[in-house]
Amino acid sequence: MTDNTRYSDEVRDTALARVNAGISQRQVARELGIGASTVNKWVTLAKLGLTEEQVIQRENSISAQKEIARLRAEVAFLKKAAAYFAKQQP
Repeated sequence: MTDNTRYSDEVRDTALARVNAGISQRQVARELGIGASTVNKWVTLAKLGLTEEQVIQRENSISAQKEIARLRAEVAFLKKAAAYFAKQQP
């Protein structure tokens, strides 16, 4: 189950500062009462210099590209099927 809790920038900045100070991500997560995966995500994004919105936009773009590729393959298949059945007509 995913929890779509949005944390304030202050919480995120506090977590990042504590991790940068040498405290483990798990410990910071426990102290702040947030998920360790959330802290890990924030640290990763900070290292890459990306905002959460940029990551969401990138994921949406990748998802759209995959959907476009799937639809193109489907169209190509349907064209071949239409050509096949057109040849079968008397």
